[in-house]
Amino acid sequence: MTFGENKCIGFYATRYVRGIDFEEASKIAIDSVQNELQLNSNVLNSKENPVIVVVEEIFKLPYFKKQLSPGVGFTFYLENDA
Repeated sequence: MTFGENKCIGFYATRYVRGIDFEEASKIAIDSVQNELQLNSNVLNSKENPVIVVVEEIFKLPYFKKQLSPGVGFTFYLENDA
C-alpha cells in the first residue's frame, strides 16, 4: 500500500474467532487477515518481502461475546511511528 511514498507500514486488526484452543484460534484469525489482504489490490509487497501476520494478543471471551461478528478491516501506521 502507499501513503504518499513507498514506506513500510504496519497494521492492527481485530478478529473474533472460535477455536478449540488458543493455537487454533490464532491460525483462524491469521488466515482471516491474510485472506482479506489478498483481496486488497493495494498490497505491494514482493515475494522476497512478504506481509508478515502475527498474533499479538488473544483473549477468551465469555459465552455472550460469541455472538460478535468476526470483524474486518485494519488500522494502519507508518513503521517509524510504532
